[in-house]
Amino acid sequence: MPITVPRARVKEKCGVTDSAYDAIVDNLIAEQVPVIEAALSVEAAADSALLPTLTLGATEVVCGELVAQIARSEAVFFHVTLGDVSVRPVDVADPSGLIARGIARLSPYFRTDVAPAGPTVQTAGSPEANP
Repeated sequence: MPITVPRARVKEKCGVTDSAYDAIVDNLIAEQVPVIEAALSVEAAADSALLPTLTLGATEVVCGELVAQIARSEAVFFHVTLGDVSVRPVDVADPSGLIARGIARLSPYFRTDVAPAGPTVQTAGSPEANP
């Protein structure tokens, strides 16, 4: 079952009111949604009861990507200090936290063969550390 992320919903969640970002939103939807769909298990993708959850997760990922692009283009990551007031940079990879929230919402439904794995740690005594 295909996931549909409407441009209007992305703009609403991101607080975008004009059409300046329409092409960017459309490109992000076209880029992100197929990747998300491909990562879902066959069972999850076929379960119509999960569609609202999957759509919300995908929408959050697209929104987070849009907010990150806007943050990078607006240079909101500069550190400024004026006297006792300091403004620190935001996480420009996911300044709104929406990508992480979307991935967390979707992760129970990802295929196990494509789920992101954590980094591997090699200790000095492990065979992998000694070529």
